[in-house]
Parts: sequence; structure tokens; C-alpha cells
Amino acid sequence: MASRNVRDIRTSGFPGGRPPFITTHAARAARTRQYALVIAEVERLVNGLHASGVLEKPTPRETPDRYMVQTGQVALSIAWLRGPTDLVTDGTLLVIVWRGTIAPRSPGDETRTSVVPVRTATSAWEDIVSVAAESEALWRWCSANVGADGVSSVELARTVVRQLERAARGADADTRDRAALH
Repeated sequence: MASRNVRDIRTSGFPGGRPPFITTHAARAARTRQYALVIAEVERLVNGLHASGVLEKPTPRETPDRYMVQTGQVALSIAWLRGPTDLVTDGTLLVIVWRGTIAPRSPGDETRTSVVPVRTATSAWEDIVSVAAESEALWRWCSANVGADGVSSVELARTVVRQLERAARGADADTRDRAALH
């Protein structure tokens, strides 16, 4: 009887003898890099919209796997939700654009403009995004909102910031309408 080595046994059930990229430790590292790319692009775009006067001054908060930015009466939260096995295939990216305040005010933050008080933040737009990837170079974020074929990390950031901008324009119109009533 011929003996098989451990590698042959571990990879014999996979096409080409290798496990799919998305189930590997390399995919976990790629997920961390791709998530960071989404956040960096969101920050760049939000800061650009602030500089052009479209959004109020952004107040970002970040922890590993969670990011939020408050800008005036709207906010954005992005969180990687790990699955039970911590594989990329088990996790999802939860993206929510909020009307209202979700980021607590920083001590000493006197540069913030007045915000119309809102008792509870409400979701203006949300998406649950999964990953499809045969390699990091072919990384795609997929959901019903961004399309079945998925989008790159930069494209996902653009989609999310467009939704934030749309919510901010709506919040500004609501504020003007309330002011006109008084």
C-alpha cells in the first residue's frame, strides 16, 4: 500500500489540489487590507466633500473592524462582522448611513456646528456586503445594492459616500423646512 503524505490528504478534495483562496489565511489578511482600503477611500472622499462645502466637518471614530464618521446631521458606520469560524466566507460587511447622531461628541470639540437634535438615529440606507475572491487581485464586495458581480474596494467606498451625501442633502432640506415653519 502506497503511503500518502499529509499535504496530499489535506488538498485531495479540492480542484487543482488547493483549497479555494477565500477559505485561506491569506484571504483573512487580504480582507484586512481591503477593509482598510475601503476606509481610507471613504475618509478621502468625505474630507473632499467637506472641503467643497457639501458636508459638515467629519468626526471619525475607528476600532479594528469598525468605522464611523459623523458629519453634521448624518453619519456612516461600517463594520466587519466575523462569522463563527473567522473565515472571510463567514463574515459580512455591514454598512449603514444614518440620519441623526451616532458618534458621541468629543470633549473640547467646539468647532462643531449646531446639529438639530434627533432622539434616535435612523437608517437612511444600509447594505450587507459579502466577499467573492479567487485572489486578492480579484477581490469583489458583493450585495444586492452594489450588484451581483460585485465592486472593488474603491468602488464600494464611492457608493457608500454617495449615499452619505444623498442623506446629508435630505437632512439639510429637512432642516430648512423645519426652520420655515417657525
